[in-house]
Amino acid sequence: DLKQPGLYGFYLLAGTLFGFNEVGIHTFELLYMAIFSLVLMKTLKTYYGNPSMAAVVPLLTVGIYYGVSGQWHLTQLEALVGFPMFLALWYGTGSPYPNGRESLRFFLSGVMAGIVVLFKLMFLPIVAAFWLTTLVDATLNKRQPLLSTLMRIGVPVALGMAVPLLIVLGYFAANNAVALV
Repeated sequence: DLKQPGLYGFYLLAGTLFGFNEVGIHTFELLYMAIFSLVLMKTLKTYYGNPSMAAVVPLLTVGIYYGVSGQWHLTQLEALVGFPMFLALWYGTGSPYPNGRESLRFFLSGVMAGIVVLFKLMFLPIVAAFWLTTLVDATLNKRQPLLSTLMRIGVPVALGMAVPLLIVLGYFAANNAVALV
């Protein structure tokens, strides 16, 4: 069952922190999902008309994951990738106005998307749709020029994606295993 490097990185971090056994890996997963829940509540509290609704979001995401997952489904990459994918969405749907803060948001969106791609390449069209939505909104609804808006979104995103991908590629190159990637 070949997997991409992201899942192995997750297991390496989990095992290093909590032990390379079932308890250690699942403890890390629980901590990871708890942090994901906190991030959901923090980032979405202004999204809803009633801020307390953000407290329900982890129940409907992480809670359902644990409620319906059997032993086989825990620590599968499709569930783990939700955290960086959400952050890619959250950072990537900012307003593409030319200032440093928005460039940083798109850069961080790219970093998160790079992590998503390290988990599963097939998720790249999903994260690309986040940026495409922002681009379409900026050019059609807000009447911003297409080329400059594309550059304000595309350059920081591409640079952000390059960071985790180059780190992993560098690791494989240092270990003479680039062919595996």
